[in-house]
Amino acid sequence: MLELRDVSTRYGPITMLRSVSLAVARGQIACLLGPNGAGKTTLIRTILGIVKPVAGSIWFEGQRIDALRTHQIVARGIAVVPEGRRVFPRMTVEENLRMGAFVEWTARDLAARRDHVFSLFPRLGERRRQKAATMSGGEQAMLAMGRALMSRPKLLLRPAGSRPCSCRCAGGRARRPPGWVCFVAPRRHLDPKRTHA
Repeated sequence: MLELRDVSTRYGPITMLRSVSLAVARGQIACLLGPNGAGKTTLIRTILGIVKPVAGSIWFEGQRIDALRTHQIVARGIAVVPEGRRVFPRMTVEENLRMGAFVEWTARDLAARRDHVFSLFPRLGERRRQKAATMSGGEQAMLAMGRALMSRPKLLLRPAGSRPCSCRCAGGRARRPPGWVCFVAPRRHLDPKRTHA
């Protein structure tokens, strides 16, 4: 599903990634470990097209994506739960969720996606009109995850700064290594009609 082939990335004269190759198959959960400064965040930024590789190629579902812009990559089905939650504090829960579905959808489809997120995170449904700034850290973590799921991603990236949260689709809260990037590639789309990820 996702494949990096000998990808190298630089910030100015500094090489941050050197000849990185990895593959994540559909239905797989993969975890990339490394200390601070190892390039985990740079890897995510490179996959999303925020940073362009100076060598190598990135493929998603058999198509090369490293020349695409970030919004084009996201539209193909890659979503990220940002580090430090980064919710929109002055917006309500529902408004934050709508920001995750910025690609054009019908109102009916948007409502189905929102209801799917509420089924996974009932607390968000209870607080749908509450401003994000007034929510607890755990609730904001749920909101950040829910916002990422609104785009119905085929591949979900969770970087090290993503706070763990619990939802009905999870079989318990996993212990998180100190430095990690989690790649979640479900066998099917995260369909609003389904209650399992």
